Amino acid sequence: MRNIIKNFVAILKVEIEDLVADIELLISECQRKKETGAITDYVYMENMALYRHELLAVQSFARLLELTDPGAYEKLDDLVKHLTDTFREGGYVRAINICIERKMNKVTRYVTQ
Repeated sequence: MRNIIKNFVAILKVEIEDLVADIELLISECQRKKETGAITDYVYMENMALYRHELLAVQSFARLLELTDPGAYEKLDDLVKHLTDTFREGGYVRAINICIERKMNKVTRYVTQ
């Protein structure tokens, strides 16, 4: 079980890094569209506010993952529950909670099969 938990954390970190990169790409694309006039200032500001909030949430989850001691959990389900419950307390938009939970479910399926 310890190896499963260790693998879960390692793979989840990669998934979270990938999610951060995706959001940063969206930010860059939004800036490019504003510069070319493809979107209005209003749309740009709304999009940037959303992307920055999502980025903050994902980075907060990454910090939570770093601060969590995987050795303190006997079962993977207990670790996932801790991460899910603690992250939900952060008050981030529901969509990013769903995204993080989907990443955890994906990695859980991968390491347990």
